[in-house]
Amino acid sequence: MADSCLALAANPAKRATWRKMANCVVCTEHANEAVIVEGTAEIADLAARQKFLPIYERKYKFDMRGMEQDILSMKEPVFAVRPRLAFGLWEKHFVANPRAGSSISVARARRF
Repeated sequence: MADSCLALAANPAKRATWRKMANCVVCTEHANEAVIVEGTAEIADLAARQKFLPIYERKYKFDMRGMEQDILSMKEPVFAVRPRLAFGLWEKHFVANPRAGSSISVARARRF
């Protein structure tokens, strides 16, 4: 699973929702360089969690040693989203559509 999913930690409200309803959409914080992933959420396996820890530490500059044992022993939920569809929109590359009188975006999409 580790190479074919997006692993992430979730707040308590999302944890409860994902346990009941696995279909989800995950997106980036920055709408001007958006990446949207549609897929199915599940509890991450050990391989995904082992990959998740150093990436999370690097990205957020946060020492995970205090949580590492709970994450690896499955006490702390980490979710894996198996993508069905992912696409990206980059606002910088929006182009004018003279026929429609509006702007459109060049999007990249991938089905899994």
